[in-house]
Amino acid sequence: NDGSLTVEVSGGSGLFELIWDNGTQGNSINGISAGMYSVTVNDPIGGCQHTFDFELADQLPIELAETMISPPSCNGASDGSVNISLINTTNPLINWSNGDVGFTAAGLTAGEHTFTVLDGDGCRFAGSVTIPETPALIVPSVASSPVSCFENTDGTISIEVGGGTGDKSVSWFLA
Repeated sequence: NDGSLTVEVSGGSGLFELIWDNGTQGNSINGISAGMYSVTVNDPIGGCQHTFDFELADQLPIELAETMISPPSCNGASDGSVNISLINTTNPLINWSNGDVGFTAAGLTAGEHTFTVLDGDGCRFAGSVTIPETPALIVPSVASSPVSCFENTDGTISIEVGGGTGDKSVSWFLA
């Protein structure tokens, strides 16, 4: 109930009486919600009267328009990020559950992250974004063959690496 309507009347005698359908007198009506309103304009000197109808539209709700998610680089890491865009809002202040402020939250782990929006019109919105967990690295198979004789160097070990994301490289260290 924070809407308002204001009319300007011209012509006639210039001395007008304005009465709104809720009984309010004057050229403005305040503290109203979306809906239909009527104002009757009387020109007592000119003897004219006319009623005008107005529709006060409701503001569209804030909506999440787009979400760009960067999952953590490794399973259990906290370097993921989220960037959002919103519609039907002006000058939004966005607060994330991790303390970040703005359209982007960074340093995130996998899981749900919430945010709240308060915009320049006093409208509020709350939302959440879920960041998927990066698959853990796994070694599903190991194959080996021992050296043929003491101090020979003909033994082998081969592994298969799965999980994770992207290309993988293996480094061997002599223990």
